[in-house]
Amino acid sequence: MTPRTVVLADLSSWEAWLHLAGALRREGFDVVRFTRADLGRTQRVLVGMERLVFTQTHPVLRFAGADVDVSPLFAWLDRSADVQMVDAIGAVLTGTGQWDASRRLHRVHVPGIAETAIYDKWIYTQLAAEAGVTVPNSRELTDALPAGQWVLKGRVGSGGDRVRLVSSNQEVQQALRDWDTSASQSFIQSKVGGDLWNVGGVAHEGEVLVAAAYRAFSAPDDPEGPPVDIQIEPKPDQIEATRRFVAALGYSGPFAIDFLDDGVAHLLDFNPRFFGTWAAMQSAGVDLLGAYLSILGRPWTPSTTVIDAARIPSSVTGQDSLGAAWRRGRVLSRRLEPTVGARASAVMRLQALANGRSRRDPGPSVAIAYSEPWLAALQWGGALRHAGVHVARYAVAPLSRLQSLRQAGEGLCFDESHLVLRDFETHIEVTDPAAVVAGHLDVQMTERVLAAIAPTSAWQDNPHLHHVPPNVDEALLYDKDLFVRWAGERGLPVPRQCGLGEQPATFPVIVKPVTGYGGVGVTVCHSAEELAAAIVDLGDKQAVVQEFLPGRQVNVGGVAHEGRVLLAAPYEPLASRSHPTGPPVALRTVDAPEAVDVASAAMRALEYTGPFCLDLVAGADGRMRIVDLNARVFGSWTGLQRAGLDLVGAYLYTLGLGEMPAVRTVRAGDEYDVDADPHDRLSSSLPRVMSDMVAVVGVRGVLCQSAQIVAKHSRG
Repeated sequence: MTPRTVVLADLSSWEAWLHLAGALRREGFDVVRFTRADLGRTQRVLVGMERLVFTQTHPVLRFAGADVDVSPLFAWLDRSADVQMVDAIGAVLTGTGQWDASRRLHRVHVPGIAETAIYDKWIYTQLAAEAGVTVPNSRELTDALPAGQWVLKGRVGSGGDRVRLVSSNQEVQQALRDWDTSASQSFIQSKVGGDLWNVGGVAHEGEVLVAAAYRAFSAPDDPEGPPVDIQIEPKPDQIEATRRFVAALGYSGPFAIDFLDDGVAHLLDFNPRFFGTWAAMQSAGVDLLGAYLSILGRPWTPSTTVIDAARIPSSVTGQDSLGAAWRRGRVLSRRLEPTVGARASAVMRLQALANGRSRRDPGPSVAIAYSEPWLAALQWGGALRHAGVHVARYAVAPLSRLQSLRQAGEGLCFDESHLVLRDFETHIEVTDPAAVVAGHLDVQMTERVLAAIAPTSAWQDNPHLHHVPPNVDEALLYDKDLFVRWAGERGLPVPRQCGLGEQPATFPVIVKPVTGYGGVGVTVCHSAEELAAAIVDLGDKQAVVQEFLPGRQVNVGGVAHEGRVLLAAPYEPLASRSHPTGPPVALRTVDAPEAVDVASAAMRALEYTGPFCLDLVAGADGRMRIVDLNARVFGSWTGLQRAGLDLVGAYLYTLGLGEMPAVRTVRAGDEYDVDADPHDRLSSSLPRVMSDMVAVVGVRGVLCQSAQIVAKHSRG
C-alpha cells in the first residue's frame, strides 16, 4: 500500500511549504512538518500560524556543528510517500545510510551519480556541462584568484545564501570566514550578465512531465527578497537546457532551475524541491501538482492551457502598509485557494497582515547582542524603548525549557528578537552578521560577540557602527590582554601582566579569560599550583595572568563621544555574597577624581564613542590602575542613572537622537541597588532594587527584572 504521508523539512517559515501542505491536505495526504527547534520569536509566530495547515509539526531539528542533525527524520522515511526538504537538510539526509536504504524516495536514477550530487553546486555544474548545457566558467579555489570579478559560491546553499562577488584573495578569505567554511567547500564562477530566468517543473526518472519558464519580480524596496510576482513566457532555449540536465541526472520530483541569459542561457542553480513560486505557476495553468501526484501514484492528464505573458502574484510579502498587505493577501488567497485550500488561504491572509506590519519603518533602531544572560541588556532595552527607540535583540537559541522561558520574558524589553548566535564555549559564531547590523544606529554587545562579528565584512562595511576610528584596533575593546598592554605603552597606569607561558614573579595573581565579562572565569591564585589549575579550568580559552592589586576597587561609568567624556562618575561596586568576583548587586558613589582622570585619558587615547565602564584597582602605592575595560553598556548603569547621571540621554545624544543632557554632580556616599543578592530576603531586596526604576527602564523593564529577581531567589 502506498503511504499517504508527505514530510516537509525546513529551517524557517516558508510560503512554498504552506501552499504545498494545503494542496496535499486537499488531496487526502497527511503532511508532517519538521523544522528547527531554535526558531526566533517572529518565526515561532509564523510557524505557529502554519500549524493549522499541517497534520503534525515537529520543531526538533538542531545543528550539530555546521550541519543539521537529521536523525529525527529517519523514522519517517519508510512510512512517507515523499520527503521535500530545503537544501541544507537534503545535503545531509541524502548522504545517510537510512536514506540510501529508502530507494523509493530517491531523486537520482542514473547509475554512478550520488543522491547528494543534486545539492552540491560544484558537482551538478560539472554534470550539466557534460550534458551539453552551458554553464559559467567554473573553477575550484586555488591559492591565487584569477584577475577580474568572480562569483564565489558555497557548494551547498539556497536562496542566494553563500554567494558573493569577489575580486581579490582577501575578499575570498573574508567570505570563507563569514560563512565558517573552507576553500574545499566553495568554488568560483565567471560573472555572467544578461537577464535572470527560471524554469519550474516536475520530472520523473529523467523525463520532464511539465515545465515552464518565468521571470520573477521582487518588491521594489527589497530587490534581494522573495519574488512577489512572476511572468510566464516561452523560452525554448531554457526548456531544452532543462530537459538535457534533468535527463543527465535521471531526476524525479519537482524542481526549479535558474538561468542567466546574455544571448546564451547559462545554468546557475538547481533547486531539487518545490519552490517559492510553484503555486502561482499552478494558478496560471502549469499543472505542477498534478504531475507531482502522478509520481506518487495518482492518475494524471497533462494540461496544456497556460497563461503566457501575464504578471501573476506569487507572495504576500513586499507590502509596506497594513492596507496594502490586506489587499495583497485577499487577492492572492482568492487566486490560490482552489489549489491550496481554505485553511492555507486563511493563514496567507493573516501572514500578509503580519508582514505588512513588520515592514513599517520602526524609526531609530538600536541592536543589543549577547550570548549569556545579561541583566544590563534587558535594562538598556527597556530604557531605550521607554525613550521611543526601536530595540532589536540578537541572542543564542535557548538550550533548555528554562532558558526559553527566560528569553521569552526578556522579550518584553525588545521590539524584536533574533536567534542568530551560536555558542561553542571557546567562541561565538554569528550565523547572519548582516542581519545584526542592518538598519541600526548602534549595536551594543558583549565582548565575545564583538570578537566574533568584528572580522566579518558585514561589520567592516558599516563603519558608522564602530566605537573607535579606523586608526585604532577594534580588538582593544574585547581583548583584555591587548588592551592593558596597549594602555601601558601609552603611559596609562596598569598592573603587571605575564606574557604567554611566563610565570609570575610573585603571588597572588588574577587569572581571567582574554575575552569575557561579568566575572565569569575570574580566579585569584595564591600559588603556581592554583595558577596551573585555573588555566586548566579555562579549557581552550586564552588566559590573562595579571598582578593582584591589594587596594580598593573603583569603577568609572560614563558615556564618551569621539574620545571626549560627556559625563562620568566613579563608584565602588558592591559584590554579591554568593559571587564575589561577579557583577555587583549594588554600588556606592565615591569621590575619586584620580580614577575619573585615568578613565578620561583612556577614552581620549581610544577616541571612543559610546557607554563605557573602566575598572580600576589601587596598588600597594595607592595609585589607581586600569584592570579592565567594558566598552559597552555595563551592569551598574541603572544605579548611576538614579544617582543623577543621565547615561541614556548622553547615549541618545551620541546617536543624534536628542540634546546633550545637563551634567549633574553625583553626590558621593550614596548607595543604589542594581540587582538582588539571593542571600537577601526577597521581600526586602525587590523593593530596594525596583525603587524609582520605572523612570529609568520603563514598566516593561521593571517587569522583566522583577521576574528575574524572583526566579533567582527561587533557585537560591
